[in-house]
Amino acid sequence: MDDLEKKIQERIAQNEANKQSLVIFGHDMTKVPCFKQSCINGILSGVGAGIVIFMFTSRIGLATHSAMGTFGAVTLGYFSVCRYQFFKEKLLIDKMKGLMQTALITDGAERDEKIKEISKLVDI
Repeated sequence: MDDLEKKIQERIAQNEANKQSLVIFGHDMTKVPCFKQSCINGILSGVGAGIVIFMFTSRIGLATHSAMGTFGAVTLGYFSVCRYQFFKEKLLIDKMKGLMQTALITDGAERDEKIKEISKLVDI
């Protein structure tokens, strides 16, 4: 078992070392949220639009221009919407963290006040 676990750990380490990254303007784009999904959607919609336009018109130039335009529009549109939703959720999570922290603090204070009130009643 130990040999198998060592081999698995070595394989994981090799995969991590061989991981490719796309760096644009100093940012690793593989770690940017929504980038991969927006590119996939853009590529698929661009190819689909190019094929459909070529089938209807049989004009290669029009089909390629339409495919590239569709790719760009869908990629930028999907990326913008996805990032907007990502930041909206991030702000909501940050707000909830703050509310939870204040709730924990005030809950402790209320509990201490109740204990003091009970102790006063018991002493009397």
